[in-house]
Amino acid sequence: MPANLPRPQSCKGCGDPIIFATTNPGGKAMPVDAAPSDAGNVVLHATGTDVTATVLRKTQVAGARAAGQPLYESHFASCRDAATFRKVYR
Repeated sequence: MPANLPRPQSCKGCGDPIIFATTNPGGKAMPVDAAPSDAGNVVLHATGTDVTATVLRKTQVAGARAAGQPLYESHFASCRDAATFRKVYR
């Protein structure tokens, strides 16, 4: 994990380490697995205690990997309790 990211928190569902980031664009809170992932498609940018998450398109992932950019995965993709935290839209 890059040194400029904040200390991870524990997921209240599964206990795995996560980082909360604000999506760009969108401005919504997004839980992200704290460790980079081979399956990742999220780039994290940290400024002080603020972390921004940019979700890459499939066509952008290979280029980011080739450039050595660590990629992260949305915790919703890996958490066994993700359904507990999803919002219900009516």
